[in-house]
Amino acid sequence: QGLSHQHPALKSSVRPNKPEERSKVISALNTLWIEDPSLSFSINSYSDELEISLYGLTQKEIIQTLLEERFSVKVHFDEIKT
Repeated sequence: QGLSHQHPALKSSVRPNKPEERSKVISALNTLWIEDPSLSFSINSYSDELEISLYGLTQKEIIQTLLEERFSVKVHFDEIKT
């Protein structure tokens, strides 16, 4: 019996604290995705929001910390949705 790959069950929009740093956030998330392809994010074509798929709150906190410490950009996440 093989193990199946689980997909993230949660979603949230992520926003830079400073709107002018949006491109910096996109670049940083892309770098993190290259390092860990299980990270999934997209730009909502209707709302233009950055949406990130999450496995849980711990992953959200790790991403938030990485963005701040490695890429010097502070972000906040909107309410997490299932």
